[in-house]
Amino acid sequence: LSPLPNPCIDTGMGLERLAAVVQGKHSNYDCDLLMGIIEETCKVTGQKYGSDPERDISIRVIADHARAAAFLVGDGVLPSNEGRGYVLRRIIRRALRHGKLLGGGPLLGGGPKKNLLGGTPHRGQEPVNKETGSMGPEKKLLDQGEPFFCKITDRVVKNFSDAYPDLQHHSTFIHRVVQNEEEGFSNTLNFGVQRMEEILKRVRKEKLDRIPGDEIFKLYDTFGFPVDLAAEYAKDSGLPLDMDGFNKAMQEQKEKAAASWKGSGEKSVAPFFNEFLKSGKPTRFMGYDGTSGEAKVLAILKDQSPTDSATAGDVVQLLTDQTPFYGESGGQVGDSGTAFNDHVRMEIINTIKPVAELIVHEAKIIQGTVKVSDTLTLEVDAEKRSDIALNHSATHLLHAALKEILGDHIKQAGSLVAPDRLRFDYTHFSPLTPREKNRIAERVNEKIRDNIDVITREMPVEEAVKEGAMALFGEKYGNEVRVVSVAGFSKELCGGTHTSATGNIGLFKIISEGGIASGVRRIEAVTGTAAYQSMKKDTETLASIRSMLKAQPEEEVKRSKKIHEKSRAMEKEIAGLKEKIVSGKGSGLTDDIEKVGELSLLVKQFEGMDAKTLRSFIDSAKNQLGSGVIVVGSTANGKVLLAAGVTHDLTKRYHAGNILKEVAGIVGGSGGGRPDMAQAGGTQTEKLGEALARAKEIVKNA
Repeated sequence: LSPLPNPCIDTGMGLERLAAVVQGKHSNYDCDLLMGIIEETCKVTGQKYGSDPERDISIRVIADHARAAAFLVGDGVLPSNEGRGYVLRRIIRRALRHGKLLGGGPLLGGGPKKNLLGGTPHRGQEPVNKETGSMGPEKKLLDQGEPFFCKITDRVVKNFSDAYPDLQHHSTFIHRVVQNEEEGFSNTLNFGVQRMEEILKRVRKEKLDRIPGDEIFKLYDTFGFPVDLAAEYAKDSGLPLDMDGFNKAMQEQKEKAAASWKGSGEKSVAPFFNEFLKSGKPTRFMGYDGTSGEAKVLAILKDQSPTDSATAGDVVQLLTDQTPFYGESGGQVGDSGTAFNDHVRMEIINTIKPVAELIVHEAKIIQGTVKVSDTLTLEVDAEKRSDIALNHSATHLLHAALKEILGDHIKQAGSLVAPDRLRFDYTHFSPLTPREKNRIAERVNEKIRDNIDVITREMPVEEAVKEGAMALFGEKYGNEVRVVSVAGFSKELCGGTHTSATGNIGLFKIISEGGIASGVRRIEAVTGTAAYQSMKKDTETLASIRSMLKAQPEEEVKRSKKIHEKSRAMEKEIAGLKEKIVSGKGSGLTDDIEKVGELSLLVKQFEGMDAKTLRSFIDSAKNQLGSGVIVVGSTANGKVLLAAGVTHDLTKRYHAGNILKEVAGIVGGSGGGRPDMAQAGGTQTEKLGEALARAKEIVKNA
């Protein structure tokens, strides 16, 4: 071996390279860590590895990215448009692109199987049989519309679970996240190709020699259509992309983003704070032991600029050597309270943590003058702090209950701990059933009634994790961490403030539960006094209903049978009316059908119809039309519902999902679906008519 020219630089001798050397392989991809995934990729896509360099590159990309995606999702990273979630999304989409080039996955359009853009397959790939869509007995591709990448990540989980048991625990969740992203991107590609066709029509009509860069940038920036796919599409069409125009539009967008950037969605950090921290004066937090104390003023900022003093009426930021005020972080809001001495009195409006180890008080001076080097008495609003502590401890109980009842795949995806409520975001694909919601609330309240001590300890991070303390992915922990434990139920790394025993929480009540993103759901809940007030309000509402029904509590049992009978009769009547509408009887169906050439077009607006009824109407209309396009909409409960259907003989020409994608934005919503059936929603009920008119225009002009 020859000495390195620059000692102490990483040699790159990672796990794969070591494995390749030990196994006598000339490539990392040929070692057993990746070869099993490559074999699965070949099996799923119907390809052969090692016979064509270009094809081998695509197979390797898919295998490598499948491994990365499986581990990222297993660690709680979800596809998104920012941060680590964006990295995951790009990894998955790059793998899907190479899958398209191989001919696998949900294919675009209809007809014989082909590569993504309808051109020729990879060099070395056998030609497609135009009659059967087959690539020969050894290279049978996936059925059209079938996801493929999630099957390869399943193999990753299987191969690596012995060494990484967490992968097996989260296998179902990993599969669903990847499959959901794959199916969503397939819709993006479908829509992008349609837009490319529209752009090409305009380019040819205007006799341009290239595809305008600003159009490609819009396709990329607004609709997420990859530039490399657009370039391939353009190449197949015999037209180059205006990359100079694209790069110019990209630069303009970057400049706009830089001008408005606030740093990870938060307020911009004044340069002063970073410089101040370099002086080695971090703020010592003394709020775990009390809510008051004395501190020395180290700096005063007014309009983000340092000043020596401030007077009554000024709003400033104060830095002190120590403080009992908790700076907003880890989902917990900042403390508020007062600060004073013989010469000044201030209201602490909020407390923030702009950089690590630095706590800043946002204060309004009520009277007097404050100067650098002054000594102040700091007093936290104790009642607010107590309410926050109750909600924070309840959040830990909720997290543990979710994992216990729903499964170990549950991971925290965000939180808010405020004095009046708590909010907890978690990874899970399906809504909570009423039974699950009740079980979770019962389990949390059971631990509250047990009045278990909430114990906090400081210890080395390695020791804490070894003891089973839950750490949040993406959070930065120092060498010493604070572990908050509820014996036998919950143990987490947490720097927030907590109550001393679970019994202090009093009562826990879930207010709402719903989805906020793909694979991410949110629970909002209240505790203590807020929970009691919520229960009281519910009781008063029930009492009001009893009064309207003239039913006293003791008479409810007697009256329940009559109420039930009336309810069943009403349900039967409503069902009959819906049946009449769905069957087309009395709905004026034939009067609304419009002929567009040979095509039958039905666009109709309803009131008070739910999504299921609209879909049933479309199914019935298809049977009556035989061949045609149906677009219907309704308003219900302040929201807009849209649905579209295309008979099977027309799905190559019309795509129900893409029709709704174009019109959903008009009503302030989104949606999509299959070529033959799709639905969308929105919030702007007053624009339903406009959306339906646009849908009719789209079909007529297609």
